[in-house]
Amino acid sequence: MTNKTLYLSVVSIMLFLSLLLVPFLNNRADAEPKRLTTVDQQAAMATKKQAKTDNMPDLQAFEDAIDKAFSDNKQATVLKKLARLLYVHIND
Repeated sequence: MTNKTLYLSVVSIMLFLSLLLVPFLNNRADAEPKRLTTVDQQAAMATKKQAKTDNMPDLQAFEDAIDKAFSDNKQATVLKKLARLLYVHIND
C-alpha cells in the first residue's frame, strides 16, 4: 500500500465519520416551526389558510386546460403531475 492510498483512505474515513455526525450536531429546535401561542394567531392562520383554499382553481379544470394546450401526451402528463404536486403542496 502506497502513501497516497493510505492518505486517501484516511481522508475518506474521516469524511464518512463526519457525515455520520451531522444529524447529531444539528440543533433541532431551529428546524421545528414556531408554535402558535395565542388564539388570535391561530385564528389569523386559519383565515389565511381558508383564503388560500378559496382562491385555488379547481384541479380538474386546470388539467383540462393543460390537455387543450398541449397536444403531446407526454408534455401534458408531466405538467399535470407538476400541477398536482403544487396543488398538494399549497393546500398542505
